[in-house]
Amino acid sequence: MKLSIQRSLQLQKREWQEQSHSPSIDIHQNVPSEILNETSSPFSLPIFLMPLIYGTFIFILMIQMHQQQQPQKDPVSASATLKTLQENLASSPILDIQNTIEINRLHRHYQSCPYGFEITTIGIWEGINSGCLCSNGELKERSYCYTHFKSDCQSVLYYKRQQFQYWKGEMYCVEFAQKWKWVGNQDCPHDYYKCANGICISSSNPKCPITDLIETKSQTEKQIKIGSKYFNKYRNGSTPLINFQIVPGVSPNSMCLNSQVQPKFQSGKYYPLNIVPEKGCDKYGNTFRLLVQIVYDDNDFTNFQTIPYFLDYIDSMDTYTLQIMSRITINSTHPECNFVDPNSIKTLRLQGETIIAYSHYVGKISLVLTTVLLITSLLFYLLRDVTFISVDFTKFQHIEYQLVISFILSMSNIALGIIYYTQADGLKGIDGQNRIYHEYQKYNCFIDEGITNAFKEVILFAEHSYLNTEPWVKGCFYGSTCFIVIIAILLFLQYQKVQHFFVKPWKVKLN
Repeated sequence: MKLSIQRSLQLQKREWQEQSHSPSIDIHQNVPSEILNETSSPFSLPIFLMPLIYGTFIFILMIQMHQQQQPQKDPVSASATLKTLQENLASSPILDIQNTIEINRLHRHYQSCPYGFEITTIGIWEGINSGCLCSNGELKERSYCYTHFKSDCQSVLYYKRQQFQYWKGEMYCVEFAQKWKWVGNQDCPHDYYKCANGICISSSNPKCPITDLIETKSQTEKQIKIGSKYFNKYRNGSTPLINFQIVPGVSPNSMCLNSQVQPKFQSGKYYPLNIVPEKGCDKYGNTFRLLVQIVYDDNDFTNFQTIPYFLDYIDSMDTYTLQIMSRITINSTHPECNFVDPNSIKTLRLQGETIIAYSHYVGKISLVLTTVLLITSLLFYLLRDVTFISVDFTKFQHIEYQLVISFILSMSNIALGIIYYTQADGLKGIDGQNRIYHEYQKYNCFIDEGITNAFKEVILFAEHSYLNTEPWVKGCFYGSTCFIVIIAILLFLQYQKVQHFFVKPWKVKLN
């Protein structure tokens, strides 16, 4: 019995040893190191490549459009001149001017206006830009003042614009027309009556606008006192008065049509960091012919002692002049001039600026998106088989990522094209503005040559802006539209084929 048990154990031991020396079967030996996606599609590779081709196409077009914009010089001065015209024509006429009424309350003196009047602004100081100014008038980079403490250069803070209401210690009450229209040589609407220069005033107002102030030696309650002089108010002149102006220098100085500069002082000095410097008017001229002269000199109007070196630019001979401006005259003898209004001038003025602004911002967005799309797509493709501790790129949705970025890019370019053909109105809009300008010029709608020249420069800028960018905007618009259509078709066909929208066109390696 014992021998049989021992023989049985030896036999089992021998069988176990034979099995341990025989080759073992690896259950994973038939599994390859690379496997294909569970589903494959003939459309996966085109869907993967299309965003890259589209991104490269848009990148090239945007570079070309940016280069075309570089040589163009925005006619800032011409645009500012038309803005002066726009604001002038939109200003309400002055129906009456009175001195303020002095009121005593709680031992304090106040200046107030009668009912229907308001204390008017007689001038605006546009303020000072921040910067670094040296004692010799030289401007440095802002950082220079912070790094060179012992130099004679000082940091200047920004000063915002201020409105002034006092002239020689007094304020003035003005009644503006609330309901009025300009109709040129046409008839006034119902419930309006006609005054000077084609102005229609609502029947609720009992008087026409003031057109002239003429100095008088006598003194009555109906006159207006300015400084030590008295003025009679006349309403039968050619153009209504619209606002007061404080102007550097003396007559014949007057406000510049280009609102980015001011007339010169007698000394010719001006603070280098002034937002609107007193450099003198440019080629667009001034408003001298549009003024009622109320010449009162004052050399103690803007006195900002805390601004570095500001007092160095104030000369004892420099003065300010108080003037009242009239509405810019429009030649209403021709019906074509009757269509001049602030809104049409604003549209014309902003035409080129709108085109450049839209193409500039969309161009920047497109360049950033295409750069991100191309670089990250290449990077993620190179890392497609890499697995980090926290990131597994084998599971990253490359196709979805590319299509999302491409969709945003295409939508921005389609939006730019739509804006070109709607708000900018394309060549049709520019041709329309050109036609309006030539009518203004043909019928001498404006008496100031500077305004006519400003119209011409702004329209030429708009036309050049459009023609220089139009081919690239069209290319981006139609290219983006085609891309959306093609991608939509490919995704639809792929879904019909494999029941999945997004399929990677490469093999995935197992770790």
